[in-house]
Parts: sequence; structure tokens; C-alpha cells
Amino acid sequence: MANEISLNDRLRSFTLEATILNTVSDTDLQGHWSIIFIYPKDNTSGCTRETKEFNEKYSDFKSLGVRVFGLSKDTLASHISFSKKLDLQL
Repeated sequence: MANEISLNDRLRSFTLEATILNTVSDTDLQGHWSIIFIYPKDNTSGCTRETKEFNEKYSDFKSLGVRVFGLSKDTLASHISFSKKLDLQL
């Protein structure tokens, strides 16, 4: 598959709008352990459950120096609403 990625693969260059940091780029992640969890859509039952689980463990990840980011195809406005609704730290 052309879009398949594997553990320890290098990320392609990117810049994305973000709810907490304004923007996130590949250079922001360099030199840090990071988790990017990808989910299909804000405010759906499965995606809400997954996001809540990452949020509940956020302090554990942070204490280890791991950055956590959620990524979906929704708009920034949708992400902001979703983040506020769940009181997300990530």
C-alpha cells in the first residue's frame, strides 16, 4: 500500500491547525516521543470513547514526556467544540 506506515517510519513534512497549539508541524514533533491517534469523526460514540481514554491517561503520558495528538478530518471548529465538550487536556 502506498499510504501504509509502520512503527519508526519518518513522518512526511506537514503543518496542521490545532486546537491547543494553534498549529502543529512535523518539526514540532522532532526529538519527542509522540502519539498521534487517528479517528474518523468528532462526537461519535467510538471516537468519543477513544479520545476520553487518551485524555484519562494524559498525565501519565505527559510525565513520560510523550505528546498526544488526536487527528480526524473534521473542521477546526468541530475539534474545538469536541474538545470543550469533553474538557480535553490534549
